[in-house]
Amino acid sequence: MSTKFNYSKLKGRIIEKYGSQKAFVNDIPLGEVSLVQKMKGRVAFKNDEIVYMAEKLNIAKSEIPDYFFCTEN
Repeated sequence: MSTKFNYSKLKGRIIEKYGSQKAFVNDIPLGEVSLVQKMKGRVAFKNDEIVYMAEKLNIAKSEIPDYFFCTEN
């Protein structure tokens, strides 16, 4: 059984920093469809994507688990 992650905090941070998901993907090397697939858990985030997105969203390295590895209850 695979782990399901909750990306609601990540979604909130994207809106807080960029105003929309579309504006965010325009600033990163990832398409909107790819981002949606990853945030729905259909495709896993790659380590380098996590680090890059955290930098763009001003997420401290110590906070990365809160945004990218929060499991659903």
